[in-house]
Amino acid sequence: MRQTVQTGLVSHLQAGSLGTAAADLCIIGDGIETFALSALYSAHTTDVTSANGSNPPTIKLLGGVVPPHIEFSSLLATIDKVIIGQSRPSGQTVNSAYLPDSGTRVIGKSFEPSESLEGVSQIILSCPATAYGAVTAKIAAFLYDGMMIALVGTPLFGAFQFDFCLRQHRPDLIVNIVELDDLFDHAERSGDGLALRGLRRRVNISGRSRNETRRAMPLASALSPGLLPSSNLLERGLFDVDAMVRPVLVLSALLGGRIERLGNLADLLNRSNLGTLAEIERELSKLTFVYKASVVDFTRILREEARANSDFKPIKSDQPRTATEMLAEAVSAASASWFGGLTWTYGLAQEVLSRYVGEQLVLISELGRKASIAMPVLDSVIDLASAVVGYDLRSQGRTLAHCGLQDAELADLIELLNA
Repeated sequence: MRQTVQTGLVSHLQAGSLGTAAADLCIIGDGIETFALSALYSAHTTDVTSANGSNPPTIKLLGGVVPPHIEFSSLLATIDKVIIGQSRPSGQTVNSAYLPDSGTRVIGKSFEPSESLEGVSQIILSCPATAYGAVTAKIAAFLYDGMMIALVGTPLFGAFQFDFCLRQHRPDLIVNIVELDDLFDHAERSGDGLALRGLRRRVNISGRSRNETRRAMPLASALSPGLLPSSNLLERGLFDVDAMVRPVLVLSALLGGRIERLGNLADLLNRSNLGTLAEIERELSKLTFVYKASVVDFTRILREEARANSDFKPIKSDQPRTATEMLAEAVSAASASWFGGLTWTYGLAQEVLSRYVGEQLVLISELGRKASIAMPVLDSVIDLASAVVGYDLRSQGRTLAHCGLQDAELADLIELLNA
């Protein structure tokens, strides 16, 4: 029986048959984030007509393709369980938005890829990179040449990894894949809609080539109006500075036995963990030089992020400020809302640490080895994190092999990145 058109979130939608219902977009994933993405897309395309020239773009949801154990272990899936209405530190602002249920143009949710992907030309995927293999196995048969796929909140080289997984099932398929940063910190149900906290006003985006990035801009702009195209996938991944700041600070809290300090970064930041971040920044500068990418400046990037997302203004002082002081200010301004929005437990801290180290830092370390660049501080963070979580994150983490790039020579990889 064909499901009638409905507008609502997961609590109002029961997965069922979509029949031949047409839609402009399919969002793949489970949990609160999927519905937050549908609400953002609806909000940013209110005045946009679809291909038939009469109705605003509509959305199908596809659930159940991410293995439950992977989704359960992801940080995104635990957000709605651990989010709290915690007051934010003095002087910090949280860029928030309320998206009413009535404005979400979802015509239905299904667990059948054949139904959810029928007639759509654009896909938004929200899930951990560790689930890409399972997702592509479920949806590959229903994709066609020229489709646009946006990977939201994906780690470094997520587009390469998704394409590599897809080619295991459809080697001749040609699709456009683009990477985007996370669009917000937290989402939670609020009355008849969704409340988003830490909504990003600047979001880095990149495809595997410049042409691919350009082709993806209409879809990506419907998710975030504040897009910043990166030169290549390496730059997009490295400019996601949060992915390097978060594991260093969580590791610092775990080693010091003070998990509660993560809720207030002013109590956690010290000369040791800030010095670690500064050394990692220096190691990354050598990496970007070899791979011909823009220099990663933690303080500048975090300041720009804080300015875009809040009313942050650097402290003015008559006395010259040290680089460490400016970095501490930038970290606190850009990251305090994310850390302060979670109820920190030892288990959650280990989960966050293993995810960011395994998905991001392990791959960066391998890029350094391929370019014969020593990265002793970054490597020490990986080793210490492995000791804390109880297993070898380097052997279990994402590598170039997961992205289909293990055999690429350095020159070939540089050429590929700058296509």
